[in-house]
Amino acid sequence: MLKDIYNIWDIPLIIIYLIIIFSIAFFYKNYKKEKNNYYQYFFLGLIIKVIGGLAFASIYIFYYQGGDTMYYQIGAVTLDNILFKNPTHFFRALFTSAKDFPPDLMYIKHSITYAKANEEWFMVKIMAIINLFTLQRFFIATILSSVISFLGAWKMYQSFLFFLPQEKKSAFIAVFLVPSVIFWGSGVMKDTMSLAALGFFIYYTKNLFFLYQWKISSILGFLFSALILFSLKIYIIVSFFPPLFLTWYIYNKSKITNRLLQKLIGPLLLITAITITYYSMYSLLESSDKYKIENLESRLEGFHTWHTAVGGSSYNLGKIEYTPL
Repeated sequence: MLKDIYNIWDIPLIIIYLIIIFSIAFFYKNYKKEKNNYYQYFFLGLIIKVIGGLAFASIYIFYYQGGDTMYYQIGAVTLDNILFKNPTHFFRALFTSAKDFPPDLMYIKHSITYAKANEEWFMVKIMAIINLFTLQRFFIATILSSVISFLGAWKMYQSFLFFLPQEKKSAFIAVFLVPSVIFWGSGVMKDTMSLAALGFFIYYTKNLFFLYQWKISSILGFLFSALILFSLKIYIIVSFFPPLFLTWYIYNKSKITNRLLQKLIGPLLLITAITITYYSMYSLLESSDKYKIENLESRLEGFHTWHTAVGGSSYNLGKIEYTPL
């Protein structure tokens, strides 16, 4: 498997892709910095993301010698190969969920055995599209994934500056310099695409509900980023609703001149947030096999014991009584 993941020719390819990407980013930064001085961080943010992605890929290749990240790449390449043999089947597969494969496409599902759940299958489809521009090389796919993660993080950074325009450096540290996010949020992983989608989701939420810019581009960006989050990690959207309502209330509170309305809107928004969160959680638990109550205990137990089972660094939480809470 590792022979298919990397070889000596990846080195010149990495250099070529990095020169192209960094050159574009450098000139774009200089162009934008004349009007917005916070773009001084643009190039640095991209470098940090790319380094994080390449470090992540290297550790999984040369130390772990396996893992989810490689399975996503192998599945994506397998799906891309179908494009060249049967384009109709490829595009039909892109719009098919893991649970609803038609009989004539079952051979695709059998050839990509890792992607049995909808979330993993959706990630394979994302990487299949990305790999159309990577010559099907894992390190190049990692670099492009890092760039996508950076673009989402930059949108998040811009959104933070909308609320705290003077905190350019602090916002940059919060978005780009958290070590665990640099590592886990830059490689070929669901976390990377989820983080990128969250950045765009926050950005377009700000445009729609704080700036009230109801443009087609903002609406489509909002819906598309929500679709990515819903398909990869739906609980992110669920957890986003309460702080969204709270932030909207704090931001607009001073603009409400009616004192009675000022007193009423806070509790009303709180009730609305709790209601939406409750029904969103209920829908999540019912719609996904991963998060159904009856499956949560086995998943939690699996997380707590897996590292001990595979050896190496491990932990033991002792005897635990698992409950829905």
